[in-house]
Amino acid sequence: MARAAEAERRLEDITRLVSDWIWECDAEFRLTFVSQRVSEVLGVHPMEMIGQRLSDRGQFLSPEGNPISLDWHQPFRDCHYETVDRSGAKRLFLINGLPFYDPTSGRFKGVRGTAEDITQRRQTEEMLVRLSRAVEQSPALVVITDTDGVIQYVNPKFVEVTGYTAREAIGSRPSILKSGLTPTETYQDLWATITAGNEWHGEVYNRKKDGDYFWVSVSISPIRAPDDTVTHFVGVSEDITARKFYEERILRQEYYDALTELPNRTLFFDRLGRALTRARRDDHELALMIINLDRFKFVNDTLGHEAGDQLLREAARRLSAIIGSTDSIARLGGDEFTITLSNPGGRYQTTEVVSEILSAFGRPFRVADTDVHVYGSVGIALFPEDGEDQYSLLKNADTAMQQAKERGGNTYQFITQDMNARAAEYLTLGNDLRFALERDQLEVFYQPVVDIRSGSVVGAEALLRWRHPAAGLIGPKKFVPLAEESGLIEPIGEWLLHVACQQNREWRDHNLPPIRVAVNVSSRQFRRGRLEKAVVQALEDAALAPTHLGIEITESAFIEDLDETNAILMELSQLGVVISVDDFGTGYSSLGYLKRLHPSTLKIDRSFIHDVTTNPDAVAITEAIIGMAHSLQMTVIAEGVETSDQLEFLRGKGCQMMQGFLFSPPLLARDFTELLREGRRLDTGPDLFSFDRN
Repeated sequence: MARAAEAERRLEDITRLVSDWIWECDAEFRLTFVSQRVSEVLGVHPMEMIGQRLSDRGQFLSPEGNPISLDWHQPFRDCHYETVDRSGAKRLFLINGLPFYDPTSGRFKGVRGTAEDITQRRQTEEMLVRLSRAVEQSPALVVITDTDGVIQYVNPKFVEVTGYTAREAIGSRPSILKSGLTPTETYQDLWATITAGNEWHGEVYNRKKDGDYFWVSVSISPIRAPDDTVTHFVGVSEDITARKFYEERILRQEYYDALTELPNRTLFFDRLGRALTRARRDDHELALMIINLDRFKFVNDTLGHEAGDQLLREAARRLSAIIGSTDSIARLGGDEFTITLSNPGGRYQTTEVVSEILSAFGRPFRVADTDVHVYGSVGIALFPEDGEDQYSLLKNADTAMQQAKERGGNTYQFITQDMNARAAEYLTLGNDLRFALERDQLEVFYQPVVDIRSGSVVGAEALLRWRHPAAGLIGPKKFVPLAEESGLIEPIGEWLLHVACQQNREWRDHNLPPIRVAVNVSSRQFRRGRLEKAVVQALEDAALAPTHLGIEITESAFIEDLDETNAILMELSQLGVVISVDDFGTGYSSLGYLKRLHPSTLKIDRSFIHDVTTNPDAVAITEAIIGMAHSLQMTVIAEGVETSDQLEFLRGKGCQMMQGFLFSPPLLARDFTELLREGRRLDTGPDLFSFDRN
């Protein structure tokens, strides 16, 4: 009896110690015994389960999760049994069973078995499966290494992107992807971070097995054991090559000129600011150059914009070949470039660089299957003597460049105090010009145009003057460019047309000899598209016939937009207005342009007339212009005739008309009225006149 009790206690202790719960059922498969462990697992008292079938509380499943039926008469192992605990949560058990029989009769008496709770294990396994699938199917590159950086695992995406097989990668180090283009400091920071047990994030420029390069965004984390020691590193990388490409494209669009691929105005100011900071810190000089292409507009308009683009690209290439590694170049816009020289070493060394630039531009440019000659005008400002900030340097370099252009181009000019003074004066005049019309400061002078054969005054050129309250009488060469830049040329030009037509009407009303008054027109007035309307309005207001008005335009003006200019001049000519080409011979003289524009008159520039009795070249040019004009049935007017010898030369060459101090300087309207009233003629002799030529 004592032995039986001891055996029972032993069995009870065992059932309490084992983690499984133990069960027994009879031949009807009803539970006859359930160990105490079941209450801990399912929250159910063992006595509540006595008399129930296991199949009534749950279902038996195969390892794959499919319902199955058990043969209770045969031993079974590792079957899955799914049920719910008292809270209603599903629990999964690994169940084993062993049938037992009556030792005497051999009759089946029931089944004894165990049930192991594998709910947590199954959840962990499922999570690991999902994690494994996520890693295997991840669009990111996943690499696991040991603490020495030796690769232990790579996922399929790594193989796809890098071209290395898993077998090639495992056992190697991530350095197999090094391109040599990622800074060494990046790798040093990476290794120091992860070996300290921290995560590292960054971007690395790698190389594939086939040699192609690619960008990745990388996150590397340590993997820790339960005791918190680092056992492995896992790196997750995203291929960001496409993103980097678009970022670079956006960056180039924002900071680089699309045509020449040079830095644009925005990047120029950024780099100039940095260069100035270094120059101040290191106490050295800096030179800023502005280079403007001479005759670029001529090429652009005659050969087309595509040819102009070719020219700009080649100019950029030539300039880029000259500058050093510490210098920078940019395209400000149009045909204007800048070069910043860091620590140029003074004016002499700067001049050497400029000489290289002018020499590079001295070679012809091959554009549109044509060799064209386009030179450069260079303005230079030095830091710190010519300016201590980027804007003053840029302004002064631009002023110097404009001076180089005024000197004829294909040269360079340093900024000087005199230029700065003139620039300041220019700015002041520009501001004052805005009020010149309303304050009645503009005046019109008239210079007679004389028929050389008859000596009669047959016309007049209306010449604009500005009587400035402080600067005195200012000529058009000084203020007309200001008017063009500011947009004031249109109202001033319309005012001049109106005054000239009204004055001519007044002379006619006083029965003075009929003459034609010519008015100079700016190229800007053509581009505004209102010139024809202004001419018609001025004629109508004065009740003047169109044949009594002349329009003068310079060669450089009509060459800017030949088609538009030609269309407007044709319309004016059809009205009866006489068209003249002023200063002929100083611009881009071309028989082709004259044949298209059909002007009535050519005016020979005074620079040729001045030397016509002393310079064989001036003689040849003047003779050629007169001969060409006659062949095209055009009238020729010589400007700036001052001596009898010049007059006799022109008369001998068949020049029909002249204007100049030999007969009369420009006169105010009241003085010109007296000249007409007196009927003064050229053949009365120049000695009878005593005009002030100043």
